[in-house]
Amino acid sequence: MVIWWTASIRDMAKKNKMRLSERLLVALNDIVGRQLVTIDPPYFYRNGDVIISQGTRDALNRSGAMPNYVKATHWFDVFWYYVNVQVRKDTDKTSEVPFVSVSFFQEEGEILNQLFRAEWDNYPQKSHPQPHWHITTIREEGFDVFKDSTAVDEDSPFAELEKEERKVNLPKMHFAMAGDWHGGEKENMVSDYMDERQLANWLNNLFDHVREELLYAY
Repeated sequence: MVIWWTASIRDMAKKNKMRLSERLLVALNDIVGRQLVTIDPPYFYRNGDVIISQGTRDALNRSGAMPNYVKATHWFDVFWYYVNVQVRKDTDKTSEVPFVSVSFFQEEGEILNQLFRAEWDNYPQKSHPQPHWHITTIREEGFDVFKDSTAVDEDSPFAELEKEERKVNLPKMHFAMAGDWHGGEKENMVSDYMDERQLANWLNNLFDHVREELLYAY
């Protein structure tokens, strides 16, 4: 019994000395791997303070000011994903917090088209809901689609938009994922990061939810 407790204390001490990126890597491979059964473990690897999912195919990831190509991983059917977790210093300059970005793609011939992206950031200034969705599917249709279905006269709600060719930058919008609207707190849309196991559980349930919805919608 003494040996068991000694080993347990030693393991806890060792874990406490691990950096957040190391603990996250263990938790993600342990928990989220249950969803990612189409590839061999490890499902994630670490490059410094950045954790990335395995990938085999180039995909354009519309995140940040400059879109960039990433290595997406096949998930099921025509759907692919890409996970990026960056560990950064918090405002106190000592503790660490993760910034999570998960992109989902649909295979369309030779191209992987990004459908949407889920993110959970930990910026000190909470200007956007956390976590949140980005809708990144791009369709350059303009207003011809409205002309085909209805006359655009001066009283039409599309008349002014047609005149100025204004468009909503949809990928830039942050769609709240965990807003406390049902509790009457419309401004309470920020969930702070807690620990690596909770983040891994969130990511695991995210994959499970998206898979169900894709199967339903596709």
